[in-house]
Amino acid sequence: MQTSQTEDVATATAAFSKLINDWVNLSRPEIGVLLSPSHLKMESNITEPYAHAETTLSVRFNEQSQMLDIDKKIRNAIPKKSKKQLHFQIEGGMRRPAMPKTEKVEALWDTIRQIASRLDIQIHEEHRWSSADICFVDNSKYAIDGLGPIGSKPKGESEFILRHSLLERAALLALTLNELGTRK
Repeated sequence: MQTSQTEDVATATAAFSKLINDWVNLSRPEIGVLLSPSHLKMESNITEPYAHAETTLSVRFNEQSQMLDIDKKIRNAIPKKSKKQLHFQIEGGMRRPAMPKTEKVEALWDTIRQIASRLDIQIHEEHRWSSADICFVDNSKYAIDGLGPIGSKPKGESEFILRHSLLERAALLALTLNELGTRK
């Protein structure tokens, strides 16, 4: 927003803050829908009046229909009464489909859990939301994510892997593949 009115700066920053809050309030964790802003940046100045804000909005969901509904609600949350003063631009959309837990996924997880128990490897099931490209695998196939070595701080300069987890995860993966290969 470019303006000569200092009051407009306060209006713009308040409208953006409210919009972010309205988006977050669209979250419904009980059905697997979560909205979270990141990379939030807001700049304004009342001496030389201007206001600019931007954010990335992460939307997590379990079913594509949920994403379509949330996308509509995100767009409808933009205040109509401020359109003369403020300009809003929304870019993007769904980057990855949901990776639903199917019967095949549950069966594969049971196999992995049994093998891990025999090897005395501790594993736990967790819905991570941010799956890798495995989410593009057809739901009729066996698919599971997260069997790699244990690490932390992905996508950063200080990302690390716990060395002890390399051998145990390699053994778990090898025995899982062997078990699946011997089934008829």
